[in-house]
Amino acid sequence: MKPPLLLGLNLTHSLGVSNCLTTNIVHLISNMSDLLIQLWRDEMKCAPTNHIDTWDWAVLRDANVWKEHGHTVNTAGLYLPGSFHIHPRDIAEKLNTDYKTREFQMYMFGLAPALLCDILPFQYWCNFCRLVRGFQILCQHHITHKDICTAHTLLQ
Repeated sequence: MKPPLLLGLNLTHSLGVSNCLTTNIVHLISNMSDLLIQLWRDEMKCAPTNHIDTWDWAVLRDANVWKEHGHTVNTAGLYLPGSFHIHPRDIAEKLNTDYKTREFQMYMFGLAPALLCDILPFQYWCNFCRLVRGFQILCQHHITHKDICTAHTLLQ
């Protein structure tokens, strides 16, 4: 195999080469979306000693709240410009059937920060927003050294 492309970057323009391969955005979006939704919906498998009823971040555990959130996602998506190609459909109805990666990306890194603002406890919402902003920076077509440093700070 050839050396990774990252080794050719000027070190003054990057944070160095990580100990793993470059980010596969599609899988990262899917995995992060799955994990966060499982946490918010109280569906994460955990040790028997972990008391799920104490999870104050599981704000979408109630079936009615989840259904209302899904309806809000669908409604909010209708107001996105056509240049976004596809708007997220009702996540409560489509999550387990055919929710597309692009919909997950638009939901998780576009709509969810606004839609969860008054639902998710403030400290978790702030951490989520830091994750979203850091991820948005890393997905830019053009990224400066300052952007990389900002993303690094946000994702620590």
